[in-house]
Amino acid sequence: MPSGRQKKQPQPTLTIASAGGKLRFNPQAVELMGMKQGQRYALGHEKGKPKDWFVFQDDKNGYALTDVKGGGMAITNKSLVAHMRECLGVKHPAAVTIPIAKEAASNPALTYKLWALITNAVKQ
Repeated sequence: MPSGRQKKQPQPTLTIASAGGKLRFNPQAVELMGMKQGQRYALGHEKGKPKDWFVFQDDKNGYALTDVKGGGMAITNKSLVAHMRECLGVKHPAAVTIPIAKEAASNPALTYKLWALITNAVKQ
């Protein structure tokens, strides 16, 4: 007999590696953002707000996506990983997983979608 509870859907996430410079988007994030191998995505933060990060498709200046064994996509860039960890105040050596907002930011001035990283969930 069904319990009446619905199975919780996995949250779209970005995992920042501690070494190797890898940023991994889980399969839910890939589906949410419509990511495909070879597309280019960028990450950034608000000027003066180093903890307010977002991700967006940027075919001109972004980093190329690659498939990840077991599902998901990744960007590899050591300096970006180091910068993100510094901005977020992460001092421990472990990888950090950050939830991604399930809806893109709405702004008619933008020609692309911005997905916010929910950085308040990051453990320092």
